[in-house]
Amino acid sequence: MSNPDRPENIDAGHLGAPTLASLADLGARLADQTEPGPMQAAVLAEAARLFGVDGGAIALWNEATKSLAPGETLGCGRALVDAGLFAGRTVTGHVVNRRLGLCSNDPARQLGMATDGVAAVIVAPMVTGQRVTGAMAVASTASGRRFDTQDLALLQVVANFTASVLESTIQFRQFGDGLRLQVVEVTHEMHRAMAELAQVKSFNENIFESISMGIVVFDRSFGVIFRNRLADEVFPDDRNVLAALARTDIASRCEQYEAIFRDVVRLGQVCSFDGVRCERPGRDEPLILRLTGSPLVGGRQAIVGGILTVEDVTRNVTMEQRLATSERLAAVGKLAAKVAHELNNPLDGILRYISLAARVCGDATDQRPVAYLEEARKGLRRMARIVGELLEFSRSTNDMAVAVTIGQSLDDAVKSLEGKAKQQKVELRLSVADELPPLESASLYQVFTNLIKNAIEAMPDGGRVETSALLAAGAVEIRVADTGPGIPEKRLATIFEPFYSTKEPGQGTGLGLAICKDIVEKHGGTLVARNRAEGGAEFVVRIPTHAIRPQDGAPGSCRNH
Repeated sequence: MSNPDRPENIDAGHLGAPTLASLADLGARLADQTEPGPMQAAVLAEAARLFGVDGGAIALWNEATKSLAPGETLGCGRALVDAGLFAGRTVTGHVVNRRLGLCSNDPARQLGMATDGVAAVIVAPMVTGQRVTGAMAVASTASGRRFDTQDLALLQVVANFTASVLESTIQFRQFGDGLRLQVVEVTHEMHRAMAELAQVKSFNENIFESISMGIVVFDRSFGVIFRNRLADEVFPDDRNVLAALARTDIASRCEQYEAIFRDVVRLGQVCSFDGVRCERPGRDEPLILRLTGSPLVGGRQAIVGGILTVEDVTRNVTMEQRLATSERLAAVGKLAAKVAHELNNPLDGILRYISLAARVCGDATDQRPVAYLEEARKGLRRMARIVGELLEFSRSTNDMAVAVTIGQSLDDAVKSLEGKAKQQKVELRLSVADELPPLESASLYQVFTNLIKNAIEAMPDGGRVETSALLAAGAVEIRVADTGPGIPEKRLATIFEPFYSTKEPGQGTGLGLAICKDIVEKHGGTLVARNRAEGGAEFVVRIPTHAIRPQDGAPGSCRNH
């Protein structure tokens, strides 16, 4: 025979990845076998089905004669045995002694065998532990069938598994029931090994279908290669991923979505699009989706395409909205009791002053009725402020007609308070970093104005208010710091509670900071207060970049990583 160590120009053949279900069935059938002959026949039958070939053969190593003894054959495997495949020094030396697989797509020339129509053959050693117990071959008589190294790798797994099971069968006959557990353990190990091999070789359709979200696999031109059932329900007719995305409202939420998605296959970046709405025939309400694009990496870490995951979050969004409404109703309920107490005080004063005015109205020269009525008017105004701010606090949305950026909101807030600051001899400073994320929210203007105004009012004898905005640790951070007396430590924990105020009685309702905190939290951020080491108070607004929405009130966003 000729030396097949270096067969000439073996083209890569096409072999579908075996399903885990079929291998599990094989393990179950072998576990029920107690005789080597039927067990070998079962392995050959399953191997022929997995590889799509005509037959195969198994030979067991005889340590006494230092040779391979032919065992069971299937189909054209008999021709291999008759041609002396297992008797030659090539298989003995290459496969048994060196423990290397053999792949030949021209056995007549490469192996020097008269194989009676066999067009291609692969042989793998059957290894268990540190011993070679035999060799296993599969062959095809089809002229177009060619084997490659991946076929050989798969045969090696099956051969090793067969060797382990055969040895276990011998032990089972010696040790009885104890061996059945060992067969099960080997079968489990086979499942793990075959799962890893199947993932490397190709995608398993059964795995895709079992995932609870849609999966679309596409090439570098964004042409759809594969999609599972859930993805097909959302994008049933689209053959291009970008065309499928164009049928959603993603463009209205993120104008750069196409460029971001192209970076998935160009740069290997991961991108995600939240709150995407997609109309679907037969549904009154649109689907709300979370879309994630990831690069598909092939051999040598080259990007060969991408994967789009499609998650239906409609139910989650609806539940979150209901939960937010419930929480707001609970907060309003708690406020109702406090409002009753806060309104009771000015009401009592108003009634008292009106009663006093009524008693002295008979004297036209008496100015006390005017003073009493003025005090009553002040009380009514305070009540109106409480009710107005309570309504603002209890609103369920922050829809604004015009959206502005953070930088513009801060600039407008500072300019609107320049007059007040000048009256109190307070210097206003503003610093906004470049390249902040394009967060647009008109409602944050209310937060900035309130925080800056509070800082000015905390310094009646003058001082300085420093406002800054920058990007820090994955979040937009806005700081409003003053040089005033600061906040008493015991008040820091309660400063954001409704109706808490550090101002003189009648100067504030105590709802301003509570409203600010509510607005910031609606944007997925936090608002904290603290005292500075150098003196004065500082309020810090942090809004994570992953929570940034492109438009105030819009439920969608896009981001890339």
